[in-house]
Amino acid sequence: DDAVVTITTLGVTHTLTYEASYGVYYILNATLGVNPGQTYVLNASAPGFTAVSASTTVPATNSFNLQVNEVSTTPPSSSIGTPRMYKYDVNVNYFNNYYYRLAESFYHVDTMSGTNDTLIGNSFDTFYDESTANGGVISDQVDAFTDIYEEPYGYHYGFYFDLIVSGYDYFKFHQSISNYTGGDPFAEPSLIYTNMTNGYGIFAGYLKVTVKKHY
Repeated sequence: DDAVVTITTLGVTHTLTYEASYGVYYILNATLGVNPGQTYVLNASAPGFTAVSASTTVPATNSFNLQVNEVSTTPPSSSIGTPRMYKYDVNVNYFNNYYYRLAESFYHVDTMSGTNDTLIGNSFDTFYDESTANGGVISDQVDAFTDIYEEPYGYHYGFYFDLIVSGYDYFKFHQSISNYTGGDPFAEPSLIYTNMTNGYGIFAGYLKVTVKKHY
């Protein structure tokens, strides 16, 4: 609780405030702001400890042009325990040196207004890079499922398709987490990626593009 934590961007250094009830250092978005194409440098020091640092550049805004088109769907079912499945074609422009992450989440229009920024635990979670781009475009077909087990359903429902566009650090960190295999005594250790100097952790930014499909 006696550390000095700063973030520097565009030549201005901002000092983070310690919040004792949560045990975290924070800064308001209105004070700092996270802007496309901007570089941020994190520094942290405390008495008796080695200072640590990291830097990250938020991807620049480009015409990613995320397109999500439904190609098929199973008909409504009155059988309890039979979710409804949809297939979608997904196309997005690829830009060099960026890593893409796609996730889908089911929502009730009447009860949900947003999705989880980190996309952990969503229905599917796929990474893309230059190896999956063809002619400057990444294309894939994905399956999406509702949790509707009985028709007709009282709520309007649909899907969020979230495209995360990141640099190398964000990609390597989440890739190292996804390499974990639980319950396998023969699995190799999965070292968690870090971009901190003199320490361990991740400091990274991303852009998010969202397409909503309503029903």
